[in-house]
Amino acid sequence: MIRLYPGSSGACAGVPEIDAKSYLLVDFQSGEELAGLNPSLKVEPASITKLMTAYIIYQELGKVRSNSKTKC
Repeated sequence: MIRLYPGSSGACAGVPEIDAKSYLLVDFQSGEELAGLNPSLKVEPASITKLMTAYIIYQELGKVRSNSKTKC
């Protein structure tokens, strides 16, 4: 399990070993790509649970982005 905490220094011990064909880790605040392997490779999600998790995450990210744009 990889845990990332907002506001952390971003310093890593290195790129994690992940058994996957493709992945991309992006810093939410800056948009900087932190790590990846074949990020443009198109792959299918392994289950409907993962699809629904991704859907919920994108819905919540949209709410956060909308709220952050309206704050002064």
